[in-house]
Amino acid sequence: MKMLKFVVVIMMLFVIILFVTSCKKKEKQTPTQVQTPQPKEEKAPEQPKESKGNVKVALVIDDFGSNGGALLESFCKLDPKVSFAIIPGLDYSKTAMKKGVASGHETIIHIPMQPLDYPKNDPGKNAILLAMNTDEITKRVEDYIDELPYCIGANNHMGSAVTGNMDDMKAVLKVLKKHDMFFLDSATTPTSIVTEAANAVGIPEAKRRIFLDVPDSSPENTAKKVKDVEKIGTTSGTVIVIGHCHNQKKLEQIQSFIKQIKGLGYELIPISKAMPKHGEAV
Repeated sequence: MKMLKFVVVIMMLFVIILFVTSCKKKEKQTPTQVQTPQPKEEKAPEQPKESKGNVKVALVIDDFGSNGGALLESFCKLDPKVSFAIIPGLDYSKTAMKKGVASGHETIIHIPMQPLDYPKNDPGKNAILLAMNTDEITKRVEDYIDELPYCIGANNHMGSAVTGNMDDMKAVLKVLKKHDMFFLDSATTPTSIVTEAANAVGIPEAKRRIFLDVPDSSPENTAKKVKDVEKIGTTSGTVIVIGHCHNQKKLEQIQSFIKQIKGLGYELIPISKAMPKHGEAV
């Protein structure tokens, strides 16, 4: 009996020793650190395509008046900020003006003027010629405006001889001023005196900087002209570009050009918005 009690005591002591040892081991263990959940990394929002400066592009399409039908309708579907220059006296001149304005486009008169190589290069039957006196020039410009009354300005078709003649240009610009119109120098000659004549008459005037389809309407040339816009625009801010409406290929080039300049963040503006305020230059 005594032996049994002794065994029981020994077992109880053994259990107590195991329990104490176990507690001490737990106290010595480093507590497991609670992991703070890390916030999920957010994907940066996609940035809009960077605009390469505050570049504005005024795109004028010359030579409307000879084409109607589906081709004219297609040009009218271009961005309304594209402006139309219409040669007076042609089969579709009035139609181009009415359809252009109805589709939201500004229209200007594309005044035919004598070039330096006239008569080899003929600007048309109702052009402004060096042989005309001031009264004849005045009457002819008034006739253009009567025919195309929705037009808000004018530019020259050919005209390298007339735009280099101070008296003739003053005669043209005085009529435009009377009707509160502006003039865009198509810059067909480096000897143009249009700016000087416009300053003397007191009429808003600006100068074309790029011919889009010279030498051709190829994608390679279009890409080059886009780079020219960037180069000129970074210094002048506003770039005036002239294209033409002769055929489907030229339309497709214009569509591509507009897409590319918008992709760069450039702003397309109507030609009236490209006219400088007094004392400014474009």
